[in-house]
Amino acid sequence: MAFLVFLLTALLSFAGLPNAKLIPQAQLCGSYTNAYTNQATCGKLVCPYGCSWPFITAENCSPVGAASANMNTTSQTCHIAFSRVNNQLATCVTKFGTYQCTGGTTGFAACTGCHS
Repeated sequence: MAFLVFLLTALLSFAGLPNAKLIPQAQLCGSYTNAYTNQATCGKLVCPYGCSWPFITAENCSPVGAASANMNTTSQTCHIAFSRVNNQLATCVTKFGTYQCTGGTTGFAACTGCHS
């Protein structure tokens, strides 16, 4: 029994370590770049801890530079970057390429450590 009291006391004393690092709160971003780097951005903010899931999914996307006459559009998850060009057009950068998207969007990127 004395051992359990000692163990519990030891564990509780470690809970208040003075050199514990705080985890920065995530910023929910509708526009972001360089998601997986220490140079990520969320709008006009710099986010040195990067951005992560769930990321924005954009609809009606076509690869940039592809002939669009007979191209089927697809939904894309924008793992690297997402930004609006205007109300009808967005740019989505995935792990596999860059797309221009004209449909709706869902989601956001969670970026951490953001500052101006």
